[in-house]
Amino acid sequence: TSGAQVIVFPEYTNVTVNTGITWTAKAWTGSVGGILLFLANGTVTVTGTISANGGAGSANTAGASTASGGSGGGFSGGTGRDTASTTSNQGEGTSGASGQSTAANGNGGGGAQADSGHGGAGGGNGTAGAAGTGNGSNSGGSTAGSADLTTMVFGGGGGGGQRASTAANEFGGGGSGGGCIFFYGATTTVTGAITSNGGKGGIAYWDGGGGAGGSVLIKAQTATLGSSLITATGGQGGDTTYDGQDGGNGGVGRIHLDYYTSYTGTTSPTLNATQDNGLVTTTTYQLRFSV
Repeated sequence: TSGAQVIVFPEYTNVTVNTGITWTAKAWTGSVGGILLFLANGTVTVTGTISANGGAGSANTAGASTASGGSGGGFSGGTGRDTASTTSNQGEGTSGASGQSTAANGNGGGGAQADSGHGGAGGGNGTAGAAGTGNGSNSGGSTAGSADLTTMVFGGGGGGGQRASTAANEFGGGGSGGGCIFFYGATTTVTGAITSNGGKGGIAYWDGGGGAGGSVLIKAQTATLGSSLITATGGQGGDTTYDGQDGGNGGVGRIHLDYYTSYTGTTSPTLNATQDNGLVTTTTYQLRFSV
């Protein structure tokens, strides 16, 4: 969506997220939220959790004509709709707010075709989302942002499912995408978790698409990241025992590290890392969040 939000950029000497503590990004409202960031000129130690995860889509209740998409984290999931309605909603994405369409909404997944009995498509970010399955067709959300995260985006929301019979409780909303996490710590150590995962699609008969993983950017002189403790995975599309009408999976997000001296560790998806000699003295950053 177009527009801008003003964000306070807190600066600290040392930051510790203790075991049992979860530091969560404020939920994206459509105009503000979804971003967690800070600077520390000393150490950042994460034994607890830093999170900007998306939320799961819902399944409709008996007699309802819609199933709401997930919220929290990044771009919201699309609304699932019944056979009396038109096409279900796309996930929210880089092209704007959700609308009733089978086309991708930038990195938001397409909704399910009207009266088709079809799953919503997954949102995209580092990789594209998958199309839903069933009668009809739709398109997964596109890739977005940049590998080095000089441009960061939210994970695209999954599209909503569409039922094709008069049965109740049979269609789901799309999951929402992961948000954006950025921090600098001269010495960074992660033994807990940093997560910006997409939300699952609503599980029904005709399921919602999964939200895409978000974006995680870390700058450090030295970094110890552990083994797959930092994640920006895509949400699973809704998948029931009724094969053939499943929601598409959300694409993975992006994780990037700029370091000066050294780093160790692995992430999911695979870490993109660049040595930056400017980090020995530089403490001013210019970032572009595309929301």
